[in-house]
Amino acid sequence: MEQEKISLEGMVESIVYKNDETGYAIFIADVDGQPVTMVGTLPFLFEGESILVSGQWTVHKTYGKQFRVDAFEKNLPTTTDAILKYLSSGVIRGIGAVTAGRIVDLYGDRALEVIAQEPSRLTRIKGISPARARAISEAFQNQFGMRSLLVFLQQYGIAPYFAVKVWKRWGRQSVDMLRQNPYLLAEQIDGIGFEKADAIAMHMGYDEFSPFRLGAALKYVLHQNAFNGHTFLPDGAPAQVSGGGHRQGFGVPHRGGTARVASGRE
Repeated sequence: MEQEKISLEGMVESIVYKNDETGYAIFIADVDGQPVTMVGTLPFLFEGESILVSGQWTVHKTYGKQFRVDAFEKNLPTTTDAILKYLSSGVIRGIGAVTAGRIVDLYGDRALEVIAQEPSRLTRIKGISPARARAISEAFQNQFGMRSLLVFLQQYGIAPYFAVKVWKRWGRQSVDMLRQNPYLLAEQIDGIGFEKADAIAMHMGYDEFSPFRLGAALKYVLHQNAFNGHTFLPDGAPAQVSGGGHRQGFGVPHRGGTARVASGRE
């Protein structure tokens, strides 16, 4: 019998292991004053962040009881102690433990607000020039971009693992790029196919005859037929692919005829 998923809320106390390529992490969270070992794919995770996770308890044969995270949300720290831990973790390039201490000593629980909105005030701190202050603020803004990307992808059921790939491809422009053309996920991110990208686009209210959709669908048809061993498609011959579930075709224009591609919509 499958174990029921439960939710826990706490703060990232320390990170034991983190793979920046996959987002897999092992970390200790403070949950109601108790340390809890958690494991799972949580990209862009840093000490001091507040997290809400859902998952299941497991028992590792070597390391004992752990909480396996299946989904998560995270928020910026709000207390001075948590902000100090967060800034000291290396999350923002240009801020180490000493500089983090100086920032928090001067600005307290408004430290992150100053970094984001008034970086020029950082120059009051020894060792921070105007150029370095701007670089620190920009690096901090990247954290907002990563967080927005995670939220954007998770609402459509895309695993956090893919957020790492998407961020490396488009950085802070990721969400804007995908809102403009969600089919980029199928065309440029390994592991996300046309059907998933199409479902996202339809959920976003895309016109089923959008040029982005027709172009991605045509590439999908050609790729599927090539994978099945075909070296060409007869001119005017229909190419049928399944989007899963109920089929409702839409036309993909091509020279001499129209290919019918199943959209997977009722």
